[in-house]
Amino acid sequence: MLALIKKLSEKNIYLSLSDNDLVLKYDDDDVLTADIIREIRDNKPFLVRYLSQANSQNDYQGIPRIAEAEDYAASDGQRRIWILSQLEDASRAYNMPNTEVLEGDHSKALLEQAIQMLISRHEILHTVFRENEQHELRQVVLPAHAVAFHLEYEEAAHKTAAELAALIDAYSATAFDLEKGPLLKGALLKTGPRRYILHFNMHHIISDGWSMALLIKEVLGYYEGLQKGIAAALPPLAIQYKDYAAWQKRELLTARYQQHRSYWLQQLGGELPLLSLPSDKIRPALLTYNGHGFRTLIPEGQVKQLLALCQQQHTTLFMGLAALLKTLFYRYTGQEDIIVGSPVAGREHADLADQIGFYVNTVALRTRFNGTDSFLSLMEKVKEVTLGAYEHQMYPFDAIVQELHLQRDMSRSPIFDVTLVLQNQQEKGISVNGVTDETAGDITDLGPCPAKLDLLFAFAETMEGLQMEVHFNTDVYDKGHIKRLMEHYKRLLQAAVTAPDSKLWELDYLSSTEQQQLLNTFNDTAVTYPTGRTLLDLFREQVAAHGNAVALVHKGEQWSYEQLDKLSNQLAHYLQTSYGVGREELVCVEQHRSEWLVICLLGVLKAGCAYVPIDPGFPAERKSFIRSDTRSKVCLDEVALARFLNEQNQYPDHDPGIQLSENNLAYVLYTSGSTGQPKGCMLEHKGVVNRLEWMWRAYGFNTADVVLQKTTFTFDVSVWELFLPLCWGCKMVLSEDEDIYSPDRLLRLIGEQGVSTLH
Repeated sequence: MLALIKKLSEKNIYLSLSDNDLVLKYDDDDVLTADIIREIRDNKPFLVRYLSQANSQNDYQGIPRIAEAEDYAASDGQRRIWILSQLEDASRAYNMPNTEVLEGDHSKALLEQAIQMLISRHEILHTVFRENEQHELRQVVLPAHAVAFHLEYEEAAHKTAAELAALIDAYSATAFDLEKGPLLKGALLKTGPRRYILHFNMHHIISDGWSMALLIKEVLGYYEGLQKGIAAALPPLAIQYKDYAAWQKRELLTARYQQHRSYWLQQLGGELPLLSLPSDKIRPALLTYNGHGFRTLIPEGQVKQLLALCQQQHTTLFMGLAALLKTLFYRYTGQEDIIVGSPVAGREHADLADQIGFYVNTVALRTRFNGTDSFLSLMEKVKEVTLGAYEHQMYPFDAIVQELHLQRDMSRSPIFDVTLVLQNQQEKGISVNGVTDETAGDITDLGPCPAKLDLLFAFAETMEGLQMEVHFNTDVYDKGHIKRLMEHYKRLLQAAVTAPDSKLWELDYLSSTEQQQLLNTFNDTAVTYPTGRTLLDLFREQVAAHGNAVALVHKGEQWSYEQLDKLSNQLAHYLQTSYGVGREELVCVEQHRSEWLVICLLGVLKAGCAYVPIDPGFPAERKSFIRSDTRSKVCLDEVALARFLNEQNQYPDHDPGIQLSENNLAYVLYTSGSTGQPKGCMLEHKGVVNRLEWMWRAYGFNTADVVLQKTTFTFDVSVWELFLPLCWGCKMVLSEDEDIYSPDRLLRLIGEQGVSTLH
């Protein structure tokens, strides 16, 4: 707000409050242009709140100067950047390059002198950073003359646009030594007759977007004075950055700052949501800074529609853009609690307006909403959150991160992964590789750039519309995904301004081609599979088709389909006769991997029951719980199996004739119980048959395949390992427990048995 108020003041436009509404005073009607009126209107909520706070405060108190010392405390933000910058790639990610096109004849010597005068004016430009013996980061202000600034110069008129961009990229990627300095570098490139590019690069630890604009302004002011032989009329600075850092540290203890602290602890309390945008890439274990940038233009007509909607809802353009972004994220993820970060100038105190340094702060905009909300409702919620954040923006973001005691995930930034920026004239320097002309709908490739976060959305108003840049981490997202996201954002904008009363889940962002592909082609999942049939039906078909074929191999012995069929028939008769089991009753099976494990599972199904696997290695308490929870009449463990074997010849080997439907239970698997008591998951025959039919087609199996069964049968993977070969006519090889933990034994088994498929 300070930037806008200062801009208005320079035009002799003054603001005041009357009955909580803005009153404008100005001397000349010509200064109140349409753009100025719109900027005041768009920022009215902020201006009213800012002026209300200013009126409620006591007399102005300046930031005091501190005594000279060998070194000084660093600010919270500087400490964070210092830590991140210990990695070379991260350090370069915090470079702040900027270019200024100069027309006319310019003297390298005078420009270099002007920059040296700027360095003398701002202590932060001759400051370095070192840790003391207590490992505390300190600012060390070197004498201005000790920083001999050298302006690189290069004749570049002969270079192509690509070569010039590569040269600027090279200057921009220069690494800084934070302990030795200098942390400001520059180059003058002559690109043609009476045309130059003045390139600056500063490290973020001493600068921000506002500072870069101020630097250009003051350097050119000094340069103009040197050309004319007169001293630039710049008033002396009231304070230096070291004074601000000390003041900020004291302010954090005041009652006013404690109120700010309480707001943020409440706003960011509880479990923080992690944005789970779809991606084809696996997030690296450690945060990286490899990035790429794209830019597109939202046409002026759409922008006017959005501005009109924002004006109608008494919100700002920034709030409208934020609401659109959160709507898109909701449509991508279904999440209804989303945090997006946004930088703020951090210069609410009047003494900071003409300062170069790292003052920028970050606010975390957390919005909780519902997919059934209308877009207008979401705009109102975003407005409320944004106003609250700006009211409490003075509390350092880095202090909040420390006080939340978050469990740190080294693969991502704390609190949020996405930043949203609406640039103004004081915040240049977001773009990379210069500026190119674009037409609405085109997406311009800006090339590689550092990425501090997963995603940065940067908007800037232009004469043609709204420029939209997206910078993204290439280790998290691919280029095609980001291009689609940008197109979806623009389509969603049109849908929202056309029907703002629509529910969020109703707003359409897909093109007609995507609708055809995603809603019709992709979702056309209807397939033919053996409907109405069970696992037993399919197994019986294999027995009838090739009963003498090898169905199972274990420890060098073989069993045919017919042998497994007859043995499991006998076991089914035994269960019916001895225990009176009936249709869909649960029968526990506690067996080590062997031919009898397979026979037990088939026998339970043939008795009309569903099997419940119990690993013999389970703790006694878990075994007891599962048996009790299932109310199983019998558990086919080693004792029960031995009893059956003693009586086996008493039972016929023909099929018991129990007919099951596809809706009958096949098995019940119990969860691990890591979040409480284990829970039994009930699976029907039709679901298993559908899954196996899909696998048979998707993986191109045939009856010559040999499947290795090595997964414990209490895990779901075991189901396809066991029943796909039994029901589709393949050979199954049972591994031993010792094989699973020995690569050599496992490889030997695979080779000896000709295994073609394993999980």
